[in-house]
Amino acid sequence: MARNERGSELVELALLLPLLALLLGGAVDLGLGIRTAIVLQNASREGARYWSLHPADRAGAVSRVDSELAFAGLAGLGSGTTTVTLFPASGSPTAGTELSVRLTHSYATRFASLVGVTTIPLRAETHMDTLY
Repeated sequence: MARNERGSELVELALLLPLLALLLGGAVDLGLGIRTAIVLQNASREGARYWSLHPADRAGAVSRVDSELAFAGLAGLGSGTTTVTLFPASGSPTAGTELSVRLTHSYATRFASLVGVTTIPLRAETHMDTLY
């Protein structure tokens, strides 16, 4: 009887290894996606903080967001995968006005593309009051 079971462990390994590799890849994708969401939230917070201190400098707020993304190793605003939107949409906010910085990012999956999920939309938004 032992003779008939010879090599069954190898067959079981061959059947389960692709599933385990897919689960591991999914865990890696999930971790990288969460990291990207944290980076986006931090960049939007930095942009809103800068803009609340310098309300006349809209371009400086966008530049601050871009530098935070670059510092974290994420493709910046010129890549086309990340966009920044500032509210109010025009003009300089006055003291006490609420402002917000919204980032949208298209996260390209690495392993989830094997099951048909190629991108995941991520969004981060920070609201602050203008200080000066």
